[in-house]
Amino acid sequence: DQASLDWASHNSGLSWPWPREVYAALLDFFQAAGAKAVALDVLFLEPSVYGVDDDLRLAQALARSPNVVLAAFARPTEQVSAPPWPDRPLAQSMTDAASLTQYAAPDARLPLPIEELLPAARLGNVQVRPDADGIYRRMRPFESLDTHWMPNRALATFLAASPDHAEQLLRRPIPLSTEGTALLNFRGPADTHTAYSAAAILQAELQRRAGQTPSLDPAELRDKYILFGFSAP
Repeated sequence: DQASLDWASHNSGLSWPWPREVYAALLDFFQAAGAKAVALDVLFLEPSVYGVDDDLRLAQALARSPNVVLAAFARPTEQVSAPPWPDRPLAQSMTDAASLTQYAAPDARLPLPIEELLPAARLGNVQVRPDADGIYRRMRPFESLDTHWMPNRALATFLAASPDHAEQLLRRPIPLSTEGTALLNFRGPADTHTAYSAAAILQAELQRRAGQTPSLDPAELRDKYILFGFSAP
């Protein structure tokens, strides 16, 4: 949020975009707190402006946090009917980024995160199409990429939380329309979910690393699904 940008600028001299080392610090706090799964609504399609070492710090944090999902953008195909429901274990086939490089040519359907992040990356599709009136009421749980499956971000995060979730999904298939979409089940109105400023998380992580009591109790995030995104104007 804007308060986080102002805090980072005032205290650390950081302008936008932030170094990816900052995202690594966020992930370390989420991991230490025992978060169920984390989804980063960020496309890491280009190398960091701070150099390759900055990208490697984020890659190392991803390796320490196997329940993190990165954003991908699976372009829609000409096919408008529902893709066939997967008939094999989903946990790896749907989220193993390294095996999807065959679809990452410049004219392909799947721009992938940079190479440094791929070995430890799980991916979730953030391509969502609204209804004709511009309202988001439904989504495609996954896109078919020939022999692989690209889950949307929500489904990928669910799978990242537990290896058992793939089996649960196979036992309880999601009802789909002929276009391959499922109706969204909104939990409630705006502000239903608790929001935290990135600055608050970062301050707590710095305190944790210094051996101090974090100003934000990590227990607040234990067993929670965490979605990180941007709201600053």
